[in-house]
Amino acid sequence: MATNPAVLKEAKRRVAAGEPLEDTHQRAWDKEQRRVANQKANRQSASAAAPKASDIVTAGLAKGEVLPRQARSRQDTGPDPVDRSSISGDLRHHDMLQDLADHISNRISEIETPANSIGVGKVAAHLKDVYDSLRYHQYNHKSGHILDAQSHLSDAARGIGHAEDSFQQAFPGEKLRPNSSSPVSMKSVASEVATHYTTSDVPGVGSNPDKDFTGTIPSKRKYTTKAEKDALEAAKPAIVKKIASLTPEQNAKNKEAFESKNPKAAPTSGTDRMVREATRAKLSAIADIKRRYPEAPDGAPQATFDYHVNKATEALNAGQPIAYDTGKFLGREVVHHVKRAVQQAKLSGGIKANYTDSGEELENAPVTHVDNEVKVPSSDESAGEVTLRPGRGARGGSISDFTEGRG
Repeated sequence: MATNPAVLKEAKRRVAAGEPLEDTHQRAWDKEQRRVANQKANRQSASAAAPKASDIVTAGLAKGEVLPRQARSRQDTGPDPVDRSSISGDLRHHDMLQDLADHISNRISEIETPANSIGVGKVAAHLKDVYDSLRYHQYNHKSGHILDAQSHLSDAARGIGHAEDSFQQAFPGEKLRPNSSSPVSMKSVASEVATHYTTSDVPGVGSNPDKDFTGTIPSKRKYTTKAEKDALEAAKPAIVKKIASLTPEQNAKNKEAFESKNPKAAPTSGTDRMVREATRAKLSAIADIKRRYPEAPDGAPQATFDYHVNKATEALNAGQPIAYDTGKFLGREVVHHVKRAVQQAKLSGGIKANYTDSGEELENAPVTHVDNEVKVPSSDESAGEVTLRPGRGARGGSISDFTEGRG
């Protein structure tokens, strides 16, 4: 009989508060404890029974055979080794990865149809890389190039992982692994094979050469043995170990404390000046277009016209291309005058406005002008309104010359 949730809730409350339990509460509490204990036992037994990638690799290597040093493996399609001795006769890692690749190849052959040819092609492309890497690995293993052999076998292992991922994405309803009940992916098995090959510390096993190896042994290996890793870990300073043991919450608190004691520097005056100059040029160009087009051309809505003029001015002022819809709405003639207005505004300004260092008030400042003399804020002098005569910069002439097409 199922436990009454209300009774169990009351039992938990009493246990947490240290209050005595009545018979009904005690029975509900005992039943809940048995259920939790059974779930924990089931999880532990399932975890203990589940195979690991390292166990699968160990079992596979035990079944394999270490052949004489110059023996050829089943996929020796590359050139024969010359003038170098083989690292060893141990090609079991190579053959285990090829078994995995062959299994994926057989599966895509079984399910290949014209309808799913795209997915099959993606998987096949990864398999081609795997087989190429295996071929290069075998040649380098037999030629005595230890580092190259390690690199190519690792590439083959990664390719198997990519092929498995691609298969599962393209065919989510199909089973790929030889033993579908195994929770271990082919990617993890392949990675474990490559790791075992590159980190072997037993002569004649994996990429660790035989004792009578006559080739060149790299003075600086790309891997370390377990004993070396343990020694490096023990030699780490105490502060490094302490930092590595911090939880994400502790790291977040440390970061917050550091930032509070080391605030970011305020924007420099140079940055403020650049913002003011860019905003002034933009508003100056818009004011010139307003003078040229007091009404939107071709009967276009005024608000829409103003919007696209603003977008075109922003883009040109930032050195970016004008958006397609904006250029199409304005037309070539208006776009041409906007470009000239932006160019002239960068040279001689063109508005009168009160501004702050943040530039927020400048954005919304009303555009005004007095005849041909233009009032603009200048970052070269004190804040406020100052007069800047047209023609300041590389070009001469007046605003009227520009607006009438003679600038």
